[in-house]
Amino acid sequence: MQKIATIIGTTGVGKSQLGVELCKALGGQIINADAMQVYRGLDIITNKMPIHERQGIRHHLMDFLDPEEEYKVTEFKKDASQCIDQLTEEKQMPVVVGGTNYYVQSLLYQNSLIKDDDINETPAARSPSPEPCPELDALPTPTLYSQLQDIDPIMANKWHPSNRRKIIRSLQTGLFDEIKHLRHQVVQGQINVPGQTLERYQRGLWQAIGYKEFDPYFSAMESEDPVDPEKLIQIRDECTERMKAATRRYAKRQVQWIRNKLLPTVWHAQEQDDVMVYLLDASDLTEWDTNVRQKAIEVAQAFQADQDMPNPLDFGDTAKMMLTQKDLLDTQSRILSWTNHTCPVCKTDKGDQVILYGDVEWEQHRKSRWHRKSIKNQKHLELKKSRNLDSGSVV
Repeated sequence: MQKIATIIGTTGVGKSQLGVELCKALGGQIINADAMQVYRGLDIITNKMPIHERQGIRHHLMDFLDPEEEYKVTEFKKDASQCIDQLTEEKQMPVVVGGTNYYVQSLLYQNSLIKDDDINETPAARSPSPEPCPELDALPTPTLYSQLQDIDPIMANKWHPSNRRKIIRSLQTGLFDEIKHLRHQVVQGQINVPGQTLERYQRGLWQAIGYKEFDPYFSAMESEDPVDPEKLIQIRDECTERMKAATRRYAKRQVQWIRNKLLPTVWHAQEQDDVMVYLLDASDLTEWDTNVRQKAIEVAQAFQADQDMPNPLDFGDTAKMMLTQKDLLDTQSRILSWTNHTCPVCKTDKGDQVILYGDVEWEQHRKSRWHRKSIKNQKHLELKKSRNLDSGSVV
């Protein structure tokens, strides 16, 4: 059986760094599962890990698509599965790392509720990754953050004051530089923007946090009519607040997906002993090495060596709350109470009936646009068939 280590979580908790640490400890390679990071460019907005920080660990499915291409979830599943097969054959541990949780879920669970329509990723501009800077590396994190606040307060508001890697990177290459470069390419016709003004920000990298929020600011700066400097500052501050709010909403959506869609699927898989899930506390980045890195390596090494695995519920109160279903505290009661549902109208890309794991997934599926569209199509076919029969009887 193939062994895979997977890292999921909200934005800004150190998933990329943990992926590198696990690969170093296990002898593995990373498979990117972030829908934004498959494209070249916008390295800061999409938060790609700089080459020198990857410590020689190979990253698959990252920074490889050109601007005019699209990359759908079905293509990701195919490419990622091929990477897993190849790494397994080479005795390398595949470590899947991503902030796009439905990418991960579609890869690990074949009948998950993911359709191509759920994601239409488009590319962005190209910009070089910053090189190491010894002068910055020698300074303490609070000093670096203070410098960033002075140089680029908008970028400083985007990152946690303890997130040293992102602070240093922001000092080397600014968010504004990426946005300016991208907007210049759009104006010059080097990159085609899909849809109209509002529609364009609902697809691909154009919806990356930072780009769309600062459109009013850059539009004002690019206007042929001069804008009062104080008004520009006001617009910039408003855009900053929009970006911060968008980041919070994005993190909230990530948590909701994990809690409401991914975990119910994991619970079902645990009945077949297919998967173990561990929740690590990354709320305090100053304790990240102890609370995240060390514990993750301990679990992953036991998994790789086929040793007895630690109890996931022993990793703190939050883990107990998130990983235990109410009224399903033991395996027997969970098995007895769990009911799978097969949708009679919806099918996967392979033509199989969609299977929903538990009542939560079933109710969510019934309310989904995909399900409603399938019902509408079915009624249309039945009506057409009925009309054909009626016309046949008249003849």
